[in-house]
Amino acid sequence: MRSVSFLVGLAMACLPGIARSEQLFSYFSQGDDPLQATITISPCQGQEVAECVSHSLSCSAASWVGPEFTIITGNVDKIASALIVGTEGQAKAVLKLAGGVTTVDLTIPSVHVDANEMDGGWSATLGIGNADAFFDALTKKSSEGATLIVGGETFLLAPQDGDGGKLLKWKTACAAIHP
Repeated sequence: MRSVSFLVGLAMACLPGIARSEQLFSYFSQGDDPLQATITISPCQGQEVAECVSHSLSCSAASWVGPEFTIITGNVDKIASALIVGTEGQAKAVLKLAGGVTTVDLTIPSVHVDANEMDGGWSATLGIGNADAFFDALTKKSSEGATLIVGGETFLLAPQDGDGGKLLKWKTACAAIHP
């Protein structure tokens, strides 16, 4: 009977972590040195956000590429391979807006893969080549529920109601960095 109680207790302790991992939150931030803007998507809240980032969109004056999309968790090696192998340098992504009503084809001119020291896997930073198309498509009406499909995987950019506004703040800040 004690082993059943132990297993139930263990399952109950794990449930909040499981439920938390299913729900994502977005965070907008800006910096001045160098000039930068970031939307971070994380299953964590509060001070834990930086420790469990799922993916992010960023712009930085220090980057020549323009906007970048970074994938930190998930099957990064599969995604990176899908973007590199057989694409002959013509990797693509799809931005879905307004609940999937609007789609924008994006080019991915750069794929940079690094070791992810947090989980022992990989992280990938992807350059978004046609930022004008990306920015033009992001509007107040279209940005809620925005997703980015990369290498066959779908990533939420505005996971919660109201997150479209954060995406628009990022767009405005990014357009100022890379006019």
